[in-house]
Amino acid sequence: MKYEREGQILTEDIIHGGVQLFKKGTVITSSMLDLLQKLRLSDKIENTYDRLELSLCEGKKSQLLQDVLVGKSLGKRFLILRNRLDTLIDKLPKELFVKIKKSGALSHSISVALYTASMAVQAGLGLDMIDDCLVGGFLHDIGKSAVDPKVLNKEGFLTSEEFKKISEHTTLGAGILERYNCSPFIVSCALNHHEREDCKGYPNGCKLSTLPIAISFMHMVDIYDAISSERVYKHSLSRASAQKYLMDTSQFSKELIETFLKAVPILLPGECTYVNSTQLVLEDVTYDEYILQSNGTRICLSSEVMRSKTIRGGAWR
Repeated sequence: MKYEREGQILTEDIIHGGVQLFKKGTVITSSMLDLLQKLRLSDKIENTYDRLELSLCEGKKSQLLQDVLVGKSLGKRFLILRNRLDTLIDKLPKELFVKIKKSGALSHSISVALYTASMAVQAGLGLDMIDDCLVGGFLHDIGKSAVDPKVLNKEGFLTSEEFKKISEHTTLGAGILERYNCSPFIVSCALNHHEREDCKGYPNGCKLSTLPIAISFMHMVDIYDAISSERVYKHSLSRASAQKYLMDTSQFSKELIETFLKAVPILLPGECTYVNSTQLVLEDVTYDEYILQSNGTRICLSSEVMRSKTIRGGAWR
């Protein structure tokens, strides 16, 4: 049910104890749903959300996606990209969606799709490539559906043989997508998202910068979402710490880091953080500041300040 509700819109304010938790027009996120469930306010959202209808027939596609290129609101960008992703997922063969769910990577797949597409928007790539990034990001880990779940979800360190089996998800995924006649770029997303600039990645050990730039975007956000998410074999880093990790590594160019920081915020509208022990809800985010709300008061914090705050180790797979 959470997957169905994410990306939908509140049609009324949600008030609790005289405090406005979320305002009308807020995009529903998984963290919002978790908070409302803890506060036993899930019934509120049943009556207040409404699916944002963005009919994306080809005649409207160009104009609608052009909207994400205008202005500084990343909140609006992610809303449009999420609804576009839903439309594209509906067009996929049902068997591919089932395989993504089987892999246990549905939430991660959605995040990688949105983050990669946002970087593509930031880099000024074409509208067709933005669509390809959404689909390729969503399907990049499909090969994990063919990996033994006991190995995939093992707690603790992997043996060399177990790591070899997991690393095969790249070639397995490419094979699955080829059988479904996916485009060469979509197949490449599954095959190459673990390649590295120092040629120490897998499966082919090729130089990341020799691949389409969008594969580099996907590689970055795959790492970012993996290390900032809770897994059975490791605890999560905060998103701010995950951003710092990418900034500190020598694997990514200054241009890639700059695109990433402008395209992938550490909070999205509707999510919460704490400032001076006060819980605040993010109302919107732009390239350079986060707009938070507390009791109706807007507070703007720079991206640098937000990165210095804790919003929450281990290797990723």
